[in-house]
Amino acid sequence: MDKEGNKQKINKKKIAIFTMIVILVILMIVLIIMSFGIKIKKQNNVANLGLVTSGDNYVFYSKQNEGIIKIKDKTEYQITDGLAYSLCYVNEYVYYLAPTNKGNVELRKVSQNGDDNTVLIEMTTSINKMYLENNYLYYSTSNPNTISRIDLNGNNGNIVITRTIGDFVVENGMVYFTDEAGYLYKITTDSKNYGIISDKILVKKFQVLDGYAYYYNEENRNLMKVNLENGQEEKVTDKLNCSTFNITDKAIFYLDKENKSICKINLDGKNPKEIVKVNTENTKISVDGDVLYYTDTLENSSSYRTFRIKINGKEVDEIKY
Repeated sequence: MDKEGNKQKINKKKIAIFTMIVILVILMIVLIIMSFGIKIKKQNNVANLGLVTSGDNYVFYSKQNEGIIKIKDKTEYQITDGLAYSLCYVNEYVYYLAPTNKGNVELRKVSQNGDDNTVLIEMTTSINKMYLENNYLYYSTSNPNTISRIDLNGNNGNIVITRTIGDFVVENGMVYFTDEAGYLYKITTDSKNYGIISDKILVKKFQVLDGYAYYYNEENRNLMKVNLENGQEEKVTDKLNCSTFNITDKAIFYLDKENKSICKINLDGKNPKEIVKVNTENTKISVDGDVLYYTDTLENSSSYRTFRIKINGKEVDEIKY
């Protein structure tokens, strides 16, 4: 074989080796991200009590006072007792909030088989939500009024900011929050950089997606969004008539309070569609894949239960009580 042919073979071999190295590096990065439990999507379930979260092999949902249930291949297993909300999963554990008999809230973790159930911290809070980011759990406390965090073992706790908080969201290294007046602020999770986003807009409850804070303006009955960098505001849609919504990367799911139904609409505020009728005017909406979990009451009852349905409105396995 001539020298040119040998040279081509060597170049092809080098390209193959380089390609393998690139693939291995990408796989290592993916594994590292998974091992650190970084959560990118589904955070807006937290604004709706966090009724459902996905694990590596199971889906976990809150069955109201009957505890957390895990599902695999249509088979359900109970792993906790009692009310649980703000569910999130990482490294074979479900982290969640649970009310106590004393009126406080416990931040707990339970192994996915239910064997290990541990209280990480007990607190007083007026904001019953928790976020998971980069191996830390973020939560709000009252007395003192803070946004704080602890690691996944309940250690290395510290205060991110001391402030009376109206609402907050944690995403991509930032904590976005409103003060008691409703002005929108942001601070890095390491507390090093802090500033106001807008001193012209008042926000009660909000959710974050792709660089925008979404909130319902009760005065003009519009769903609005605020740019988290420059504070500019724009209208998304006038189809909503209450503040119950869950914004995902695919669509906005919301309660049509006047017609007592859960609906969805495109992110651009177009093409509203009804998914399911409800009896209550105070539902919570969580989304996992193509399944929507929501709270509702039975007719002539004030007791809430968790239900589920496909986001296209088709039936899914009934949650039995």
